[in-house]
Amino acid sequence: CTDYPSWTVTDFKSSTSDSVGSGGSASFTVVNNLSGARDELTCSLQVNYRCIIAGTPSDGNLTVHVAIRAGSLTFILDEAVECPGRTTPLRVIGNSELELDCSWDEHGGTVSCGLKEEKHIIQGDAVELAP
Repeated sequence: CTDYPSWTVTDFKSSTSDSVGSGGSASFTVVNNLSGARDELTCSLQVNYRCIIAGTPSDGNLTVHVAIRAGSLTFILDEAVECPGRTTPLRVIGNSELELDCSWDEHGGTVSCGLKEEKHIIQGDAVELAP
């Protein structure tokens, strides 16, 4: 493979409870800039405000990791890419720390967040794993 995917993340929104041990939810759009595939995704945030989506509607080989912490968002995208001449898929991983704009509803105890920037592009790079 000579071209690796990058992904554009937009429309990120999360809502979490301020209660200890509680979770929340996150929704966002991910576009694979190489293939043009677009997925609108939603996940339940578990304790520590993390979620993993293994396989998306348009790409069963893409895993999305989301973690929210102290006004920032960690996105990791991990895709197995089929390449001509290879007997095994090549892993392409992109990650980024994004800034969040959050507000707190003191009556309901919920924290709502969105991306500070409207969209963010995350570049994937090939990762060779030792056998």
